[in-house]
Amino acid sequence: MSARCVLVVIVAALSLGTVVIDAGGWVVITLKNVPTHEWVGNGGFIYTVRQHGHTPMNDLTGRVEARKGPMVVRSTARELWGGRLDEIRAGGRGVRSPGAYVVDIPFPEPGMWTVDLTAGSGLVGDTLRMTVNVLPKGAAEPVVPAAERGRRLFEGKGCVTCHKHPEFSSIRTVAVHDMTGKRYTSEHVQAFLQSLPSRTASIDSFGTMPNLGLARHEIDALAAFLGR
Repeated sequence: MSARCVLVVIVAALSLGTVVIDAGGWVVITLKNVPTHEWVGNGGFIYTVRQHGHTPMNDLTGRVEARKGPMVVRSTARELWGGRLDEIRAGGRGVRSPGAYVVDIPFPEPGMWTVDLTAGSGLVGDTLRMTVNVLPKGAAEPVVPAAERGRRLFEGKGCVTCHKHPEFSSIRTVAVHDMTGKRYTSEHVQAFLQSLPSRTASIDSFGTMPNLGLARHEIDALAAFLGR
């Protein structure tokens, strides 16, 4: 990292009340869909890995490990490729999605599972931990309050990597913006997140939050969590 970049990080840290940890090597893992629950026999994740929250990282060997008591299920991730169906059927691999991966891990039995998704970068923030409530086949879909969905999104979208929050005090963070003891109105959170598509996200601007492409219902849930 250049001296200029280090200076930018330090200035951003001081201005935001931030503590910077391992600024030279950290990643953010972002799930495309953050599960509140799953059903037996199903399970899998699509996720992206971005260094410093902005630069996609390809050619990683990721893995996932799910635990429930003594039971352990493991699976290896693969890079996500897209393209026209006729090209793929003809043997082509299509187009590699920047920094995107997919992993399948069908849960064998119901219960609360702890899932560790490891990107394979070897950098700080390389493992995302979450819990998944696995339901029996045919079980009714549970009603999950908006604030709880927001809490899971804060974790699964990678917000915990850069923002310290009291509900995730055991997680090591980087370029930490400490939210402890602060209150955020739903209106403020919604306005900020909705403004991200018009902002410029650059690796040279550590103070700029990346646009995660959040859907409106995800923004509403995050606002409910941060505004409570």
